[in-house]
Amino acid sequence: MLLNTLFSSYLQIPYWKEIAFGIKSVSKQCLTLTLFLIGANLNPTMLKQVGIKPLLLGILLWIVIAATSLVFVRSFA
Repeated sequence: MLLNTLFSSYLQIPYWKEIAFGIKSVSKQCLTLTLFLIGANLNPTMLKQVGIKPLLLGILLWIVIAATSLVFVRSFA
């Protein structure tokens, strides 16, 4: 917040709001990924041992379950 104010007020960087929004979006995504890996008790070594196929299957199943849940919540709420 302080950096945003500093850059906006004193440095006059063109397109600073767009740059700040991009940085904020990427940082949120990285934090979400990190918290997921901590919660799932995963680390890079374990991911290499397991391989890419189970990881992709898990991600695909998560997307399907999330989409199905969203449809049911939207249709019955």
